[in-house]
Amino acid sequence: MTGQSSTWSLSNDFSTTYNPSSVWSYGYRQAVTGTFFLFTHLDQDPKGSGLVAWFPDDASWNTNWLGVYYNPNPTTTLLVYNSNMTYTAHSVGLHPHNTVGSPSVVRFTAPNDGIYTLSLTATHADDHANNSRTGIYIIHNNLEILWEGELFGVRASKSYNSPKGGINIKPNETIDFIVGQGLTGNINDNINFVTTLITADINLLTNNTTTKQPNSTNQSNQSSQLSQSNDQVLIIALETALGITIIAIILYFFYRYCKKREYKQDAYGSKNKIDFLENSGHEVVSN
Repeated sequence: MTGQSSTWSLSNDFSTTYNPSSVWSYGYRQAVTGTFFLFTHLDQDPKGSGLVAWFPDDASWNTNWLGVYYNPNPTTTLLVYNSNMTYTAHSVGLHPHNTVGSPSVVRFTAPNDGIYTLSLTATHADDHANNSRTGIYIIHNNLEILWEGELFGVRASKSYNSPKGGINIKPNETIDFIVGQGLTGNINDNINFVTTLITADINLLTNNTTTKQPNSTNQSNQSSQLSQSNDQVLIIALETALGITIIAIILYFFYRYCKKREYKQDAYGSKNKIDFLENSGHEVVSN
């Protein structure tokens, strides 16, 4: 993973130039589980607060408010329109469509195959959020809802942390952080849609692409060990065969020696017997 990031922060990585930018994309859905659409342009706050926001084609500042907002200032900034919205330094705010409730979305696209941890904090930023219900959702790859929560009231806040072991995410799979209607799904329950500040941090615990290398090394070591073991078996087999051959040769010559000695003894014994009989005057009869 040399030269490649393993941690990402929505606030620290926010782009005011490109969408998508690196692993982050800014956009919206028509419903929580709907299709993701990219915002098309970035505008600065005409009131001079310094804040900027990504919007769809049909929106900008003080229209339907559907967008992803960012405070580039190093200090907390108060945004004043029909309400007071407090943006902490370098914070990112998401606002749904203020009449139809289309959710605002920030998307993370995984660059690597690996185990990731996620952390999220969502906080109401509007001072008129007294009766506002905001749904916060984290969805993996458009299919799996990892977490859902609801904020109700001024400065309401909730947090999420992924399981300790992390989440297995494949390359180019997505994690969507969504701010939209409350969990009831009834637009009338929301009364007012409000700005919600989102802090999202992602960490790559294990890069499966790189962790395969030690496995390959282990396989290479195992293969080398197996080869050495096979060599040892072959050497032992050769030594055994050679030993058996030498023993067989020794036994063969010993056998020849014994047979030759036995022949000499028989021949010698027979000759002596004939001589004795001849000398004794007996007739020697051959069979």
